[in-house]
Amino acid sequence: MARTRRERRQDINRRLEEEMNHTQANESYEKYNHVPPQYRPQEGGNSHQQYSGQGPYQEPPRKKKRRRRGCGCGCWAWILLLILLAVAAIAGKAFYDVRSSVELINTDSNYTQMREQPVSLARGSETANALLLGIDSGESGGVEQGRSDTMVVMAANPKTDTSHMLSIPRDSYVDIPGYGMDKINHAYSYGGADLSVETVQNMLGIPIDYYFAVDMEGLKNVIDALGGITIVPTLSFSQSGYSFQAGVAQEVDGAGALAYSRNRQDDPTGDYGRQERQRQVITSTMDQVSSVEGIANYPSILTALEDSVLTNASLGEMLTGFVNYRSAASNVDQFQLTGSGQMINGIYYEIIPDDQLIQAQAFLQEEI
Repeated sequence: MARTRRERRQDINRRLEEEMNHTQANESYEKYNHVPPQYRPQEGGNSHQQYSGQGPYQEPPRKKKRRRRGCGCGCWAWILLLILLAVAAIAGKAFYDVRSSVELINTDSNYTQMREQPVSLARGSETANALLLGIDSGESGGVEQGRSDTMVVMAANPKTDTSHMLSIPRDSYVDIPGYGMDKINHAYSYGGADLSVETVQNMLGIPIDYYFAVDMEGLKNVIDALGGITIVPTLSFSQSGYSFQAGVAQEVDGAGALAYSRNRQDDPTGDYGRQERQRQVITSTMDQVSSVEGIANYPSILTALEDSVLTNASLGEMLTGFVNYRSAASNVDQFQLTGSGQMINGIYYEIIPDDQLIQAQAFLQEEI
């Protein structure tokens, strides 16, 4: 039976408290008894194996670490990483808060891996591919349900310090493994991030090393925790009680940012314009996270992220990815898949022509 997030949080907090107590006990022992460095206990050791003060010190057995796959670098990943690095300078409890939050949003991946060997973040010499999913769960909220309104593939190349970002229309008519031809954004509602990754891999013929799924409703809570963000609208329109004027900078709260990013009826470019505004909101959020005010509000930001993000990234992988791939992630070339609308059995789909898929594959292969 699957555990709830509350149960997972209780387990994580209990384990981290044991680790903190163990670390403090061993720091005291090292200070007064001069344990040689090669025999000092590793972080995460068993709290029942602390030094008793009698006899020679013995290093507790190390736990075998489960190897995870690859890493990717995406907009929402950078928001989380900026928070992690910002609070890294705050001693004590902050580190455990961050680690607890990351473990709560981390989930095992079960999709088919196309690579024979996973990407090595430590070497930082291979292109890493990530699938970024913006989930619309409606008023119910929660990243574990809903459809993927935004789908972006990002390929980050640390050798060239460049990244290629491919946007996929949510109504794209594709083959979803096990379900047949359907809109690509239905893959998430059928099988979560794993099925979305499988679908994109089959569609583009490229490996996906990592995914980051973000609930767009939860984005509102993150922005409110930051005290709002600044946007410069690309067109004038009104949505959900908010008015926006093209070219005029304005401060918006979480609900205003969501209204701005969701409108597509007033945009002559339709869904493509909506996707561009979503990217604009995410970029502005990243800027605010890195500010002094954002760092000061890290506890409330982490709480908002816990309910809004799912990823198969571990804390260590994300931090290593930030170090080795940050230059690539700051130099992005974008490509938008486009097609033509068509009604099939009374339902609207976007048909992506073969030449567009070939161009998209070539675009991403430049980095891979």
